[in-house]
Amino acid sequence: MLEQTMRQRRVKRVGTVVQVLIALLMIALIVLAYQNKDGSVSPLFLPFPAIILVVVMCGFLMNVVSIIFNAAEIGVVDTAGRKFMVSQHGMRVARATGIIVLILFIVFLLLIPYVETAISTDEREPIDLSTIKVDTFDNIDEFDAEYAERVIIDVQSGPDVHYALYYKESATNTFEEKNVSVVPSGTVGYIPIKDYPRGEYKVELFIEESGNLTESDVIYKIERHINPDLELALTWFLLVIAIANIAWTVVTYVLMRKYETASVGGLADLPEFESE
Repeated sequence: MLEQTMRQRRVKRVGTVVQVLIALLMIALIVLAYQNKDGSVSPLFLPFPAIILVVVMCGFLMNVVSIIFNAAEIGVVDTAGRKFMVSQHGMRVARATGIIVLILFIVFLLLIPYVETAISTDEREPIDLSTIKVDTFDNIDEFDAEYAERVIIDVQSGPDVHYALYYKESATNTFEEKNVSVVPSGTVGYIPIKDYPRGEYKVELFIEESGNLTESDVIYKIERHINPDLELALTWFLLVIAIANIAWTVVTYVLMRKYETASVGGLADLPEFESE
């Protein structure tokens, strides 16, 4: 009995040490991600998605380690009663974890498209000969959670629309021209921004006189998306964690039922029953 208890404690102790090592690795990776993504306090830029991805990945690793050592603990105990209790504990933890993570996965999977629609700007306005529409924006927010994919210029009617895209150079603090073109009337123009460097941008829209047409009807939109790292962490990584825990719930349930009958007599071997 004493040898069995010592083996069980040894497995738990090793499992705890491994979990602590993973936690230390997670801290180191968070610091590395912060530096690699050029995180800063002033101006504020916190690479939140990269940090969340590291946390979720390490959380998944810790979860797998927990499952492995739960299986090892079931293997080292001798009596059916103890195997039943360890299996039951593993099933309860895995079931709760699997359900919670699966719910989070479903919520984030459904929520992300609505968030992307909400953060994308979409406005319709006329542009006449005396008007130059100017819009300034950051292509990536200060938490790196969203980015501008592209600017969409939909010319519904009127003269062709000229546009110019500028990038604000941090060294000179002035806007430098990056893209200039024309969107013909009745067509849609796209200005890709995704691969441009992080910073502040400016778009100017204007028209030139074309016969009797002096005004263009334009739909102007900045299409934004959630950072891919954040989307990966909050959806597919969560799904993998949920599947792993649901699978372990099934396995431990089968083991628990296997030892349930035999554990009626084996419960006397458990510490809480020895004094009775």
